[in-house]
Amino acid sequence: FFLMDMARIDRYAAASDVFLARSLPLLHARLKDLGVETRIYTLEWWMTGFSSVLPHGEAARVWDHFLARGPSALLAFSLALLSQVSKQLMRASFEAAMSLLTHIQDQEFDFPQALAFARQLPLSHEQLMAVVERTSSRAPKAKEEAEAG
Repeated sequence: FFLMDMARIDRYAAASDVFLARSLPLLHARLKDLGVETRIYTLEWWMTGFSSVLPHGEAARVWDHFLARGPSALLAFSLALLSQVSKQLMRASFEAAMSLLTHIQDQEFDFPQALAFARQLPLSHEQLMAVVERTSSRAPKAKEEAEAG
């Protein structure tokens, strides 16, 4: 997961789009309209286990969740962060959205609430991997699924 395998990263990003469309459909549509690609912001978040965008103590709690649940925990926490800043993103321009997403650590959000949101999401490792596997043979189709919601 933490290898610089761009094809694999693209599959996870496509899967993330599918789950974003399911969990936060209005935000997904807005980001799509702006032309914001999931991979742009999730790559740093996931490759660092959020340690580049969260204080060390909070990043450690995300890592605990990751170790217990697997890669689906990173996706769930991504969705939780997006949920926390969705109001700002819904009214943002492309430039403002990109700045917010790539500097999420500068935003005020309720970490305990975000972690609780991530934990309650009905997203298992098996579900994530099923979507990732579907995207491996048809990445453009997975992107279409995400766009269709």
